Amino acid sequence: MQGLRNHYQVTAHDPYRPIAVFRTEHSHVLQLRPQLPIAIGEVQYIVYGMTALSVYLPFYQGMTSVPEALTLGDNKADNHSAYWKFRKLQTLALTEDLTNELFTRLTIDTDKLYNFSGS
Repeated sequence: MQGLRNHYQVTAHDPYRPIAVFRTEHSHVLQLRPQLPIAIGEVQYIVYGMTALSVYLPFYQGMTSVPEALTLGDNKADNHSAYWKFRKLQTLALTEDLTNELFTRLTIDTDKLYNFSGS
């Protein structure tokens, strides 16, 4: 997942940023662990918006429900859906003089603290 957050910052490729760009709608990472029961061994991690400014949320094969905020929303911004909350936070991070490096570090630390990535 770290590779999907990289945007070649401070390199000759930085201006081109082929990954981790703001226009990213969502990103998915699939994890298959055959030694575990399917219900917990097959996981899809999803990021809403820019990978460098968000957290991969785990969706296990055995889940029977998701938080309500993940079921809300459409193509109009609102204050209720998880998607638009993530997007607004990312916009704030980019406009409030928070550097991508700082925000990326905070995202990674939060991911590790709550073990969202299952690592």
